[in-house]
Amino acid sequence: MNIYTETEFCKLVGIGLSTAFRLRNKGKLQHIRIGKQIKYTTAHIEAFLAAHECNQPKTKVSRQITGKVKGERYA
Repeated sequence: MNIYTETEFCKLVGIGLSTAFRLRNKGKLQHIRIGKQIKYTTAHIEAFLAAHECNQPKTKVSRQITGKVKGERYA
């Protein structure tokens, strides 16, 4: 398991420090706090990237609720 500093994490995923701070405060970014230091593990990075993956297949539940897939137009 690798451990990354906040700066290393931001460079790896391509976001700024202020964005990481905002995501952490909203509970959308898992992290480890050691004293005043913020650290991220490989698992944290993988979870973050998976949550922000584009073109994820839609679930049956979302189709049942809306009756259509996001972006689909009515005929």
